[in-house]
Amino acid sequence: LFQLSVQHSNANLAAVLISVNPVFTMVFAHFVADERFTARKALVLCICLAGLALVAAPWKLAAGNSARGILYGLGASIAFGLYTALSRRRIGAIGGMTVNALGFLLGAALELGVLLLRGDPVFGGIGPETLPVLAYVSLVVTGFGYFSFMRAVELNGASAASYAFFIKPPVAMVLAALVLGEAITWNIVLGIAVIVVGFLWNVRSAKR
Repeated sequence: LFQLSVQHSNANLAAVLISVNPVFTMVFAHFVADERFTARKALVLCICLAGLALVAAPWKLAAGNSARGILYGLGASIAFGLYTALSRRRIGAIGGMTVNALGFLLGAALELGVLLLRGDPVFGGIGPETLPVLAYVSLVVTGFGYFSFMRAVELNGASAASYAFFIKPPVAMVLAALVLGEAITWNIVLGIAVIVVGFLWNVRSAKR
């Protein structure tokens, strides 16, 4: 779903959409990971959704964005929130590396089946020019990145670990502008600011 979101919307919007998954993690963690969904978390949920609405600007979609891309991104964010909450239940028994390995292997098997059913190429387009990027995305971003994330879940809990995602939107916004030439509009900046303020307020209140 996330890759489809990137395909049907700008990179900065897709990054923000997946980065609000902590909002959904808080909700799912209440039911599956014994982390209470408090009134403060409910307020954070509303603040972050308001920020997300500003970033997506569905009333006037920016060039490169589409309603389909937004829906794919929201679906990816909700699914990843559930993944994080469910992982919290299993990490204590089998460890973060095992959760990651089994999760990605089973996910890859599912996606391979979809590719074969659709008749899409499995290895098409992989060559000397694309292999370095694919290796970086696989080994560094997915491998090392999610290993670190699962260690954070193991040490700090599902909700607290997922706060790391609010660092992603401003970084992605700058990189998308530098690498892809995507425009940095006022609504994206304001929406990201609202989301970050909501998360920071929640973290500070939780520490108190």
